[in-house]
Amino acid sequence: MRIGIAATVLSLTTPALASEPWEGIWAAQKDWCQYADEIGSRDPAPLQITSSRLFGLENACDITRVSKIDKLQAWIVDMTCTAEGQQYVDRELFSITQDKRLLRYTSDGFAIMMHRCSED
Repeated sequence: MRIGIAATVLSLTTPALASEPWEGIWAAQKDWCQYADEIGSRDPAPLQITSSRLFGLENACDITRVSKIDKLQAWIVDMTCTAEGQQYVDRELFSITQDKRLLRYTSDGFAIMMHRCSED
């Protein structure tokens, strides 16, 4: 009986390892999705975002922290990046729109609307 109760409590307090809605392959223009297998080597091409990394043309970022903004479909994403041989720290705001696109607010003041590249 004690084992059953402990297992139930543990299952209630252990966070689920679900993927975030912003994970995937994204493109600023939908027709760039045809180059999804050439990420990092072709311009234009989409970029790939995983739970730990953002990867595109001539840049790669390790995601170091993600903070969910309560009651919004938005996240503050802190990253350590390398682009063209230079290292820097960056922060972006990711938001999922009602039509399921990714809106990236960059630290330099740009807003980029991204389309998900489906894998159908």
